[in-house]
Amino acid sequence: MQSAFGSYQAQVAEVEVSPQGEVRVRKVVLRGRLRPGGESGQPCARRCQSGIVYGISGALYGEITLKGGRVEQTNFGDYRVLRIHEMPAVEVHIVN
Repeated sequence: MQSAFGSYQAQVAEVEVSPQGEVRVRKVVLRGRLRPGGESGQPCARRCQSGIVYGISGALYGEITLKGGRVEQTNFGDYRVLRIHEMPAVEVHIVN
């Protein structure tokens, strides 16, 4: 659950763990009263979906590595993000 910037939402995730310990998010359902448009003008559902992608990416793959006392990742190209085939089904339900 979250409340920020005039929006209120809750999410539930259906998660599967294989016998080998691999985690896969199968489905995410989001329901909430969401602030329309925002500065980007992007529709609420798309903003929510992209946030879900980066949230799952951080939970499953988020790691910063150091080599010789320096961070190895310099930008998003060096940072693992969910691939298309790993993307769960996402339902966004906007409530007035």
